Amino acid sequence: MILVSCYQIGFGQEKHIYLDTSYVTNKVSEGDWLIYQTDLKENLPNGYYKYYRAKENAKDSDLYLEVEGLVRDGKKESTFKYYSINRAGKKHTRALTMIINYYNGVLDGEFLLFSPEGYSVYRGFYQNGEKHGFFINYYHSTQSVLQSIEHYSQGQLLNWVEYHMDGSIKKQGYGEKD
Repeated sequence: MILVSCYQIGFGQEKHIYLDTSYVTNKVSEGDWLIYQTDLKENLPNGYYKYYRAKENAKDSDLYLEVEGLVRDGKKESTFKYYSINRAGKKHTRALTMIINYYNGVLDGEFLLFSPEGYSVYRGFYQNGEKHGFFINYYHSTQSVLQSIEHYSQGQLLNWVEYHMDGSIKKQGYGEKD
């Protein structure tokens, strides 16, 4: 087993820093990897993946967590959480924006999208990479007023309903939307 530590700084418009600590056994990396400001999207290292992004004109202490989740065999596995910076007022806070579940690199399980206020505004389920079941969309200002409901079976839209803010039906149909 070999302990690997790697630091790389790139040049250009964005600062690219790879910072990782991992163990390598049989030429396969294992353990926790921390990846700062990188464009790495495929062939992710095995372990718990954390992707950090720097704020504008950032110092190293101004990095914030943007994505985290487990990677196995270079593929996303289990729950991935996506964050953004809420820039309301002078204080910048980190907000959870999306939760996506993967199995063997494919969307599988619950999908949640959150408003800047923290409300769950869109939710649904994927099965083997396809939308399956009900996808529910709420108006962003509240979690209590439905915007639409879509019903899928293995990626095919079966039926759907769109609502006005007052809860009355705006449109509805079967199959694909116009």
